[in-house]
Amino acid sequence: MWAATGTEGTWRPGLDTPVRWAGVVTGLAANVLVTFSPDPDVDLLYGFPVFGLCVMAGLFAADLIARPQPGWLRAADMTPRRIRDYELPRVS
Repeated sequence: MWAATGTEGTWRPGLDTPVRWAGVVTGLAANVLVTFSPDPDVDLLYGFPVFGLCVMAGLFAADLIARPQPGWLRAADMTPRRIRDYELPRVS
């Protein structure tokens, strides 16, 4: 099984996208609830971090729900490179 073949290796393939959007909607709802101060600067100071944390929580939950099954994963070959491997134009 290849890791990059699609969503056939996930636990719940159709659930990851709605969970991510649920994080965005939760962030917008929490942003509305956080903005209690009449000062507009405080709204921005608290609104953006709350929205960002909710979006990150939604992404984390989607990654937990739709993680690939354990098994063989494709790995890239690593080759060491040196500066001599690159051809640079001579400075005249």
